[in-house]
Amino acid sequence: MATNSYDEQDHPFRVGGLYANRIGQYEVIEIAKPKMTVRYHDGGTLVADIAILARIWENMQAPVPVPETRARPAARSTAARAAPASTTSSKPAAAPRAPRARREPKE
Repeated sequence: MATNSYDEQDHPFRVGGLYANRIGQYEVIEIAKPKMTVRYHDGGTLVADIAILARIWENMQAPVPVPETRARPAARSTAARAAPASTTSSKPAAAPRAPRARREPKE
């Protein structure tokens, strides 16, 4: 079982304090251990366990790890982009198409 930084006797919240979770920012209205009441900016209220909200608050304060990315290949020069496809592609060139037949205008 995971341990919390905060137990029922110790938590980061104070009545009137502003905090946030993934729903949004909220103000602590009342603390009645082990629960507390919060009000979101949209007017909604929530009664929740102090330990759970404390863990969420703590996790949201932690820095977000940045995934490691591979180096991007260097951009091709304008000349390389302007070169015909047959010189830059490993695919064989498509056979030329026959010209379309002309339509005669209707009278």
